[in-house]
Amino acid sequence: MTLGSLLLDLSDNVFDRTSRRLVGLTDTELLWEPAPNCWSVRERADGTVRVDWAPYIGDAEVSDSGFVRTTSTGGDALRPPPFTNLAWRIWHLTEVHGRSQNQRVLTGLAVEEMRVTPRRTAASAVADLSTAHDRWRAVLASMTDVRLDERLVGGRHAGATKVGYVMNMIDEFTHHGAELGVLRDLYAHAHRPDPLDADPVNLAELAWAGMWHLMAPLIERSADADAESRGVRALHLASAAGERDIVERLLQRGADAQATCPLPVVWGGAPSSKWTGETPLRWAEHFGRADVAELLRAHVR
Repeated sequence: MTLGSLLLDLSDNVFDRTSRRLVGLTDTELLWEPAPNCWSVRERADGTVRVDWAPYIGDAEVSDSGFVRTTSTGGDALRPPPFTNLAWRIWHLTEVHGRSQNQRVLTGLAVEEMRVTPRRTAASAVADLSTAHDRWRAVLASMTDVRLDERLVGGRHAGATKVGYVMNMIDEFTHHGAELGVLRDLYAHAHRPDPLDADPVNLAELAWAGMWHLMAPLIERSADADAESRGVRALHLASAAGERDIVERLLQRGADAQATCPLPVVWGGAPSSKWTGETPLRWAEHFGRADVAELLRAHVR
């Protein structure tokens, strides 16, 4: 396998992962602002749609002539830049993927700049991102190993090789894609029902959420120590997590130590001939929880 094909595979993998994290994105989530005064994509009074932006203070080295030599665009802990929402971040990632600089730097060809239109609908934003990625991919796919080993000419990356530029770009795609995933997780958890609001509280749902610090008094009040959530019981999850105190309390409340639940559901899988269903003891053993396994063995003798 050539260096070029390895880089292309890596780039594809990063984008495929990012694309999967955007499946099901809604317009409401796209424009959601998780912090006060976020930068977003907004419609102005004249009907145009623009991204929020303004200069902000960050670390920089300024030359005698007034030009910035180097800059850290992340600001600092005391003066961070405004928080950016999903709409803003998808727009930025689209711009990074599709900008003409990529082709100019790697191939030396002057091409027309791709105009990245800020979007306020999820379908349009995701479609634009895909188009921009296709443009980047076509450039990368055209590069031979010989050309990737060439040095860059001019600009702040002068002297670096083109393979270094590609790796910097893939790093850019990776960390921005990860940010999108984190924001989607944050939205999902900020808008999910609180398991403590259920009546009665489902102990297995609390266990899936890892809310062990809240479970002890609830176990005493719960009517069903064997309630299931997503096909799994609280005893199995507590055993896997090594929560010995919770396991002991559930057993005292009559939780069935012989009940079976398939281990693969932890990773989104389903029962199979190999993993048809395992007891809490097997879950504890699988995750290396020796003290919990010892407790369960003593209980089932």
